[in-house]
Order: sequence, then structure tokens, then C-alpha cells
Amino acid sequence: MKSNEEKKRHLKNGSYSAALTVAVVAVLVVVNLLISALPSNLTKFDISEQQRLNFSDQTKDLIGGLDKDVTIYFLTEQGSEDGTIEEMVAKYGAMSSRIQVVSKDTALDPDFVSAYTSETVPNNSLIVECGERSKVILYSEIYVESTSTNSSGQSVVTTEFDGEGQLTSAIDFVTSDQLPTVYTLSGHKEAALSDSLISQINKDNLDVESLSLLSMEQVPEDCDALIINGPQQDLSQAEASMIGEYLQAGGQLIYVADYLAGDLPNLEGVLLEYGISFEEGVAVESDSNYYYQYPYITIPQMHSHAITDPLIDSQMPVVAPLSRSIEVSDLTGVDYTTLFATTSGTYLMQDDTLGDQAGVRKLGVIVEKETADGAITRVVAYGSQSMFTEEVNTTLAVGNYDLFANTLGYLCEHESAISIRAKSMDGTQLALTSFEANLWSAVVVVLVPAALLVVGVVIWIRRRRR
Repeated sequence: MKSNEEKKRHLKNGSYSAALTVAVVAVLVVVNLLISALPSNLTKFDISEQQRLNFSDQTKDLIGGLDKDVTIYFLTEQGSEDGTIEEMVAKYGAMSSRIQVVSKDTALDPDFVSAYTSETVPNNSLIVECGERSKVILYSEIYVESTSTNSSGQSVVTTEFDGEGQLTSAIDFVTSDQLPTVYTLSGHKEAALSDSLISQINKDNLDVESLSLLSMEQVPEDCDALIINGPQQDLSQAEASMIGEYLQAGGQLIYVADYLAGDLPNLEGVLLEYGISFEEGVAVESDSNYYYQYPYITIPQMHSHAITDPLIDSQMPVVAPLSRSIEVSDLTGVDYTTLFATTSGTYLMQDDTLGDQAGVRKLGVIVEKETADGAITRVVAYGSQSMFTEEVNTTLAVGNYDLFANTLGYLCEHESAISIRAKSMDGTQLALTSFEANLWSAVVVVLVPAALLVVGVVIWIRRRRR
């Protein structure tokens, strides 16, 4: 039997252990309560491949600079909340005291949405409000499904998460006093901007309108930027004069060339005032690292500029199929920057004949000139109308639409128009250059089977020698 002293010692040790256990549990409870009280952006981390809830610098800058109160209404029914959307709006609310997040149970308050829209709004949609301005973000605009065709001709349905892009855009919309207006010139067989590109431009809070100058005396005063997209016919002298006067007053222009267009002397005269002209023929790249499948589908090298830097930072390439080469003359008072260009091994092909002079070909440039009144005229020229078509941008994982949106944002001095890309829910698509495709084909078809054959022979020889 144990002595009284042993019993006391065991009782004492047991008391210490119990007290220590209680103390540890109390500390853990306190720490847990403290952590749960912290903002969600400090306690929840997105470690998924797509990083859906890791926000861009653009979002952080916009939220950090808010000087108006914004309310985000999260519309759902209890028990049917989308966890990703719920966490996203909580993180927005944690980034600024100017943002209040309110959950609205649509089953308990079915008339709430009717104050903002007459349309049917599904659960897990959002309403963003600031003063008298508001914007509804539908669930189908957050999770976006699109159909494309793969290299085998099969239809592929992909889903993207555009929560950050839509919510940041909505906050910018409700807090902006005036939004830019962009006009696309018509009447010269211009190529129409695709619906998906217009949708992206609208998401960036830029209003897109069609413009015919045939019955007008000047470019509208509210024109923040003018787009001339692949015209097949020339401007009249009157139209050229109006556009020239618009630019001389500090206007902004995007001109996208089409290799199929013939001579356009009046339009070319407007561009020549800013030193821009085009070489005859299509750029044909000789370096297989810088074209996709065919040498005339170039993957140009991007140069640093506010327009291209977001693409460079995200390692998002652009492709420029059937592009014309741009020449820029040195003019007094005119500054130009190359946005992207080919390698030095690029030729020009005209009428199926390849030229014998290789060199670097500029495929995208921006020209800037200060007016007498101190305003800045900007002209951006791109050599490929095909690069902004639906076919190219749904087939390849490229940043061409972002490039266009970034260009408009820069010209309109609307920083929030620098696009935030939607994030794939289905993994990342991979677009290989011709060289990369051939390299991996050689690895898979030749090197791997050869390595397996060698290993098999070695094993067979060793067994034979035993």
C-alpha cells in the first residue's frame, strides 16, 4: 500500500497537471477568440492554384483611396450562401472602413431587390450602393461560363470566377461622378468590336457608342477616345478634317489596321501628322519561339509602358495574326513608344512573296504630342485587326482583350479601366509556340520511349548475366 506521503505527492502532481491543462485550454480559447475577431483578410488565405481571393494591386489601390461610403449587399437565403462569394465580400469590407457589408436574406425580405431593379436576381448576387448610385452584380456575372472550340474542333465549356473584377468595377462605378465615353467610327466598313470585348470595356466603366461623322460638323465634345477598327474604305476629306481637328485639340485615337484594306490616303494623312505609317505586307516571324503554329501568327515581345505592364507582370502574352508593320517618323514635339515588336528575324510577305530584308517590326506603338493649350494628344496604332476578334481570344489564352481595355483606360485617364482578369475554375490553358510544341512532341514521342527502351535493355542484360 502506498504511504500517505506518496498519495499526497501523486495528488499534488495531479493537481498541477489539471491546472496546467485548464490554463492551456484557457489560453487556446482566448487566442481563438482574438483570432476570430480579426478581419478575414488577416486570417484566411487563398492557397488555390487560381488565387481567386488574392486581390490585385488595382483593387487595393481603389479601396484604399475611397472617400465615399459604400454598402455591399450580399443577397442569399440562410443555408444557401456561396462560401467563396461570402468570403470575398468580407475581405472587401475588411480592407476599408468605408465599406459596409450587409447580408440580406431574400426569403425574409423579398421586396428588397425591387428597389434597385425590376429583373429577377438570383441568390448569391450582389448589390453595390453609394449614395444614389447602385449596381447589381448577378451570380451569372461572377461565375461566367463560356464555350470555345479546341484544336480538335470540339466545343469546350469553361467556367471563370470574375468576382473581383465585377465587384471592383461596381465600386468604381458607384463612386465615380462621371464616366468616360468612347466612340467607334462607322461608315467605312469597319470591323465591329465583338460582344465579349464590348462587355469587358463596359465592365471597366467605359461607355461605348457608335459614331458616324457623315452628318456631323465635328467629333462630339464628350468623346474621350475614338476607335477606328480595321476600315476597308477611306474617310472623306471632311471626316479627315474633323478627326484632325479633334486630335489637335487633345483628342485620343486608337487605330487598328487591317492588312486587307487598300490605300486609304485621307486616313493615312491624319496618321502621318503624328509620324505613323504602315509598310506594305504582313509580318512573318522566322523564330519559332515567337509565333503560334504559323509564322504569320506572331507572338511579339512587349515593351514596358503603362498599357503593357499589367500584361508583362502577369506573364500574359499577346498574339498578332496577319499584322502590318508600323513605321514611326521622328517629328519635332512628338514622342513615341513601341508597345510590342517582333524579333530581328522578321520578314514582310506581300502577295505570297517573302521579302529578303529581315528586321524588327513594330506591331504596336503609341505617339504623344502636347498641344498649344497644354493638352496631350495620344494616337495608338496596332497593326493587326485580327488580334481583337472573338475567334483569336476564345481559342488562345492570351491578353489581347486586356491590351485593348488597358489602352482605352490609359487614353481616357481612367485608371480603374486597367482590366482585372477573371480566374479560371477549370485550370490554366497553355498556348505553346511552334518551337515549344515541337520540343514537347519530341520529348513525348521520341525521348521517353527511347529512355524506357534503354532501361529495359539494361535490366534484360543484367538478368541474363545472373
